[in-house]
Amino acid sequence: MTPQQQTAFASANNNALYEAITGALRDFIEAEVQNTLLLETQGEHRAYSAGRAASATDFLTELEWMKKQAEALAEKSQI
Repeated sequence: MTPQQQTAFASANNNALYEAITGALRDFIEAEVQNTLLLETQGEHRAYSAGRAASATDFLTELEWMKKQAEALAEKSQI
């Protein structure tokens, strides 16, 4: 993690932009999952929609992991 990333993610608590981005990602994931589960979605369209949901979930997980790591490093440096 770069120092710039650490600074950005350590201050993600109470950060409206971070919350808006992660909230939008969660909404997108939910919409893609719902689209995947529709009876009308079949074949490669279902696989495509599922892949989009999986990719967005991986990205959200990475953002959350980076936030936790940055917070841990910030806390460790204050000790």
